[in-house]
This record gives sequence, C-alpha cells and structure tokens, in this order.
Amino acid sequence: MPRNLTSCEETEEITKTPYAIEEENSTIEWKGYSPTLYHVGSFKVTSPGVEVVDGKVKSGTFTIPIASIQNFDLPDHVRPALLEHLKSPDFFNMVLHPNASFKITNVQPLASSTGGGVANANYTVTGDFTMLSCQDYAGRKQNGDEG
Repeated sequence: MPRNLTSCEETEEITKTPYAIEEENSTIEWKGYSPTLYHVGSFKVTSPGVEVVDGKVKSGTFTIPIASIQNFDLPDHVRPALLEHLKSPDFFNMVLHPNASFKITNVQPLASSTGGGVANANYTVTGDFTMLSCQDYAGRKQNGDEG
C-alpha cells in the first residue's frame, strides 16, 4: 500500500498573541428598524480576549451586557421609555437573558468596499451571535414556566 509522506525542512514559527480589549472604550453600535422608523444606539462589550496569529485576528469571544444599552437619536424625555421597552420581556427580556454573546468563526480580507459598510473596514468578520439562551428557556419549561 503506497503512503504519501511529507516533511518540512524549514520550521515555520507561528506567533500567537492574545489581545485584551479596552472595555471602558469598547462598544457595539446598533441600528434597529420598524416598518416606519429606526433608532440607533450602542451596547458596552466585554471580552476575555482576541487571538491574533501572525498579525491576523483568528478568534475571539465577546459578551454584550443588555443593561448597558444606549440610544442616540431620541430626545432625553422619551429615551427612557424606549430603553425600558427594549430591556423588558417584550424584547430582550433582560431579567432572564442579561447578556448576548458573539464568537468569531471566520475573518476574511475585504476585497473592496461594497458600500453601506463601515468606513475604512478591511476585514469581514463573521461568527455565532446568541441573544436569548435556549438553555435558560429549557430550564423554565422544565419548571412549568413557558412564558
């Protein structure tokens, strides 16, 4: 039975570097649409770190605390009503789901600007976003609370 064997004459050194984010300066901006209007704002973001291999982002996990939600477009006297609605069981249900999360699964160079993206972006980052924990829902269902 033939076997294919390969060897490397040169050893290529791979440099892995973990980076911490500056949590006090890090946010995720959002834009939420309804049929007739939209709102914009941000959330704070925390992370145990981002892994960079040979100068390129390879992985990272981020936690988004729902309580940190901000709104930028509404006047001060109406803003609290929207933020409380978004934290309520009608939307994020913050009491049962205090955090959302994002895990990077792929990072690809951005070939060219496709318009409508982030100014000066040079990578497309994709990943797994979790907003409501299915595990939390399964636990409530087991206890007879399906709401």
